[in-house]
Amino acid sequence: MSLRGELYFAYTAILELMPDMQQEFLVAWSGVQDHRDLSAWLRWAVDGLLDMAERDHGPSVDSRIGQWRANCPLCAREELSRLNRGFAYPIGLNRHLSGSHGMKRCSVVAAAHWLAVDNIRYFDTRTREGADFKGPWWSDRPKPWLEQAKPAPAGPPANVVQLRPPPADQLPAE
Repeated sequence: MSLRGELYFAYTAILELMPDMQQEFLVAWSGVQDHRDLSAWLRWAVDGLLDMAERDHGPSVDSRIGQWRANCPLCAREELSRLNRGFAYPIGLNRHLSGSHGMKRCSVVAAAHWLAVDNIRYFDTRTREGADFKGPWWSDRPKPWLEQAKPAPAGPPANVVQLRPPPADQLPAE
């Protein structure tokens, strides 16, 4: 077996060890077919994983009072600092999960990212080989990151009191 094949199985095993809720976001890499899909999938996955993070008011010496802190929901990594526990939520954790702003990317997200990039290479190679390539069996899976947001229900939320204008006979004269 080639090194690429061994990496594929190792990275897939990492993703399979995650709880089902996190796997939902991570295994969606299989629908990624180009770089536009890759960035949209990564944004969607990071947003979903941010919602799963357990926020806590950890000791925060150098940040604003009461700032939320959170550990990574995948690798349980904390920010490397003696003063703070966890990443600043949501900005610091977002940077850790996406690997932006010079932060080390979460190793679990990095595994899913490698699989997505490998999938793009697979599609590029097969597309160049033959114009009638339809993709592998998993290519027709839905892409949840492309689904439109559900429309908001009509009317105000249940916890909002709606004020009505006074009757016309009670309005002040102009």
